[in-house]
Amino acid sequence: MQRAIQAVENKKMGWLKAEKQYGVPQATLRRKVSNGKNKILRGTEKGLGRYKCTFDKNLERELVDHIKLLESRMFGLTAIEVRIFAYQLAERT
Repeated sequence: MQRAIQAVENKKMGWLKAEKQYGVPQATLRRKVSNGKNKILRGTEKGLGRYKCTFDKNLERELVDHIKLLESRMFGLTAIEVRIFAYQLAERT
């Protein structure tokens, strides 16, 4: 499939020729190549839909590590306390 996609994108062959040579369905090939949004070859980054991330990955990792540290010291937090803690952290940054 990847070789067929590359051949069509590089304009080495058309849909029908790539379909016959590589044995992949033409509709699937068209869908994978359309609009330059080829997830197989280029990869994607998953998002949260319309929601934006509040913290960057490093700050979020620090938050998780801190919560785990509190848990290991028997200061278990409830879900509401974690939300309050995250809100306070977001307010400061």
